[in-house]
Amino acid sequence: QRIRYERETSRESTADSYTFYPTEEQIEDFAELIEKIEQQTHAGSKCGILKIVPPNGWKPREEGYSNKTVGATKITRPVKEIYSSANKPKCFTKDVSVHKKELTWSELQTYAKKNKLTVVNGDLDDRKEIDKLLFESMKKDLLPDPVYGADTEGSLYDEDVTTLNVSHLGTILDDLKSTRITGVTTTYLYFGMWRTMFPWHAEDVDLYSINYLHHGTPKHWWSIPPEAADLFERMMSQLFPDDAAKCGAFLRHKNYIVHPDTLRLYGIPFAITTQRKNEFIITLPRGYHMGYNTGLNIAESTNFASDRWVDFGMNSVLCSCKKEAVHINVEAFVKKYRTEEEHEAFKKYWLSPRIDARRHNAMKIGRNYTLNFTDSMYSKNENNLFVEKQYNELRSKHFPHCAVCETFLPEDCCEYMGQIPDRSRSFVTSNLLSKKKSKSVFDEEEEKEEIKEEDDEDSGRFTLDEPPFDPKEDRVLVCENCKVSVHEQCYSKRSQYDERDEETPWKCMRCCEKDETRIRAATCVLCELRGGALVKALLGSTSTFVHVVCALAHRRSFFFDPSDYLNQVYIHPPPRYEADDKILKLLSEAEYRDLPRKPFDAIANRYQCSICKVHGEGLLVCSACVLEEEEDAEMVHATCARGVGMRMERREYPHLVVLYCHKHVDRLIRLPEGTEIEVGDGRRGRIVGYVFDEEE
Repeated sequence: QRIRYERETSRESTADSYTFYPTEEQIEDFAELIEKIEQQTHAGSKCGILKIVPPNGWKPREEGYSNKTVGATKITRPVKEIYSSANKPKCFTKDVSVHKKELTWSELQTYAKKNKLTVVNGDLDDRKEIDKLLFESMKKDLLPDPVYGADTEGSLYDEDVTTLNVSHLGTILDDLKSTRITGVTTTYLYFGMWRTMFPWHAEDVDLYSINYLHHGTPKHWWSIPPEAADLFERMMSQLFPDDAAKCGAFLRHKNYIVHPDTLRLYGIPFAITTQRKNEFIITLPRGYHMGYNTGLNIAESTNFASDRWVDFGMNSVLCSCKKEAVHINVEAFVKKYRTEEEHEAFKKYWLSPRIDARRHNAMKIGRNYTLNFTDSMYSKNENNLFVEKQYNELRSKHFPHCAVCETFLPEDCCEYMGQIPDRSRSFVTSNLLSKKKSKSVFDEEEEKEEIKEEDDEDSGRFTLDEPPFDPKEDRVLVCENCKVSVHEQCYSKRSQYDERDEETPWKCMRCCEKDETRIRAATCVLCELRGGALVKALLGSTSTFVHVVCALAHRRSFFFDPSDYLNQVYIHPPPRYEADDKILKLLSEAEYRDLPRKPFDAIANRYQCSICKVHGEGLLVCSACVLEEEEDAEMVHATCARGVGMRMERREYPHLVVLYCHKHVDRLIRLPEGTEIEVGDGRRGRIVGYVFDEEE
């Protein structure tokens, strides 16, 4: 039986919110209820939080919430909340100090009344106005500090309540009941007043959470779809760079507040939800959220887990700088709920002693290449369009003068030419763009025959018999703003951008954005580096940008219309988000989509780039490592690989793009003309593109 729900759209948000109305029968099994909700709506990818309204007649306690019954409830270490403006507009930080060692709920109400914090002075039904009052109050230093009775162990449920009981949810997190983790395996009570809040964060170890509002005025929530969590984290790192540099999980500190206007400016989708008494809020794995109390209220909360969470727990980024940071034994869940093969791979990668010698060696090798990246080129740092322009301009003067084609050539072949020609050789075929079993724009064998190495140079530079007339040449477009250069067929038709005249300066899709902040903040959703050719993308339902080369290499990325390159790339969220796959199946062929990658499938949950050490999705794995069944196959971002001299090469369908790490790109050899190079060849990865010697 389907669960009744409402999807709400608001002018004050850029994503929808969901409210579910289960029946008495549907709430009998909480774990099954959550599973059905996720299956029915694909909430795992598009909902940071969701609201559940229990059926009529359901209640957690008989006595109610008068001061006579709950006023004497003791609150442990209530804290004063102190707000400060950060260095960026509409950004704030929250610090806390212990108000008293202990306080009763009645005493906290007295403090609120004395300081006019019992309820917001406004219309509780006007969400926009109340939100405005909250952020305005953060700028005022003379206002009394609100006191939050947060993180007090206990429960207000009657012991005989068997459904929707926060203390007894019956999920797989109950496996930890013997391990007492306060607030995670036990319940917390929260006693709020006007202006008390919880800044942006996701749950510890990326768990689910449940929050029930027992009594009082509403809570207001904002949330980020889990599929956009990486983009949100990137934005927050740019806004709070010093804190991000100190801790990779700095958002778990719950100190950072960003106005939704800033989210809108950076293109981060967000939903708004109002939680009233007798309503539940569920936060989902990787679902960032922030909220506040509009007045005096009492809530109860804890964490829980599902089978789907295990894949999040396997590579959650944990805080290592605070003693109170929550850590749980994820291995126990992997062992119980995943295959033996996955468990062994998890242990070898995450739990065995590891050193970064290979990474340092890769970076050392990378220094010999011209693609060295400064800190400003990494998207987690503050944007610097000037540095990006410098990089793009330099690369545009290297053969083949295309930010896309150069990826498929060894660096030795990308000679510095000192200028940008009107036309140059193209190396991207049509089936790379379509990702379908079809004939390329030009014949691969004919192409090989026409490419010759310069006799008088050892650089390996590619030349053509008759460059001005060769049909495999393409016009080079250079963005007026960011200076990236691309072939017309590798990116877009110029006429589709501007039909006025040929003299009109061309701009890439990123630089066609109307807002300067959006232009500067635009980064690739599939890697950690700036620069290069960006196109618009749709990650599930989230609008963003992606490098063309990252989209070509990623097996869940497809152009909506590969015959017309001025369109969005669709990127299907990773399997653990359980996103709707209708668009994926519409745009892709099963032969390409389901290409076996064993033993890579067994280690697919490690998700950490061997070069930049950033957790991510859709990393490339060295094809030779996979074929040789290496236990520790290299996994990297496409751009990181290029930056340190790893090799990306074209192949026949359904492989199309393959990667070779340094272990398999150790020397340059030349092969007789006409030699077939296939995936799995014993000499794989040691060949510089299509450089062939003629037979003597």
